[in-house]
Amino acid sequence: MRTNDGTCRSCGALVTWVVTRAGKRMPVDRKPVFNGNVVVNADDIARYITKGGKRIRGVLTLLTCEALGGDMDRAMDAAVAVEIVHAASLARDDMQDGDRTRRSGASAWVVFGIRSITSMTDVMVPHAISIVRKYGKEAVYAVIEAWKEIGIGQMKDLLLGSFKSGNVYEEIAKGKTATLFSMATTLGAIAANASKEHRKLAADYGRKIGYLFQAVDDY
Repeated sequence: MRTNDGTCRSCGALVTWVVTRAGKRMPVDRKPVFNGNVVVNADDIARYITKGGKRIRGVLTLLTCEALGGDMDRAMDAAVAVEIVHAASLARDDMQDGDRTRRSGASAWVVFGIRSITSMTDVMVPHAISIVRKYGKEAVYAVIEAWKEIGIGQMKDLLLGSFKSGNVYEEIAKGKTATLFSMATTLGAIAANASKEHRKLAADYGRKIGYLFQAVDDY
């Protein structure tokens, strides 16, 4: 658990396992395929949405917990919740922006259809909230607030994205990216049972990292 490589593998495996369990009762849909039409189940959708990626946000949750004197194992569920929310946000973002590719492959909505991806992401975020209940009300509030801010950021991107002045860009980047990083570090601090002061510092730290991450990615 102490190596970055091991942390990424553990987090990635748990994310897929948890999200797959969350989607067991989802309605199936048909995907356009290479050899005719095949019926796919919710497991396929969950695995597709959460596959790949660097797991940076989940790992950041684990490392924040450790940096504040906590045990990374205690933060694992929080890291999984972070990655579930992140995956859901990407899937919805691709649908709304009409982006047909993600991580060198077809976007989830292109493969499974808009209805299935909308339904699955509607399951994923509440499930992430249920995962963090073990950490208390502050953790639940952190996920709810982050999802709200991500939605507001996406709305601004859709409505104002073509007018990306410095201030507008900053608002969108903070809403869509910095908020999620801040949630990741906040949950890590909560898992470590850190003081209120350290939780606030962790949240601010994540927010700044997230904004810089988006700026570097864009420019």
